Amino acid sequence: MHPPVPITNIIIFLLLFTVRAAKQSKDQPLVPIGATATLMFLVSGLKSFRDGKPARSQTMMRGRVAAQGFTVIAMTAYAVSRGAGVVTANLEKRRQESEGGGGVGGG
Repeated sequence: MHPPVPITNIIIFLLLFTVRAAKQSKDQPLVPIGATATLMFLVSGLKSFRDGKPARSQTMMRGRVAAQGFTVIAMTAYAVSRGAGVVTANLEKRRQESEGGGGVGGG
């Protein structure tokens, strides 16, 4: 059996996670919105299923799938735009090096 995790480790993890999530939310605001919508649809769908409302549960699960799709598209769009920025920066750096005589040790 594993020893219990000290509460201080849990608190530190939660604080670091919160700080990172806040930073990511500023960079990618659509991702947390999509994740929250996914969670809301999931909880509502499970509650409807438990309450014996299969039609509403099915509707909520379809909404969950749509929200997940939105989240994946938002994440992909961010990754593509971020990657395009890196490629553009690398091309600009190479162009400047070639105009400046090849950079350090070039010649």
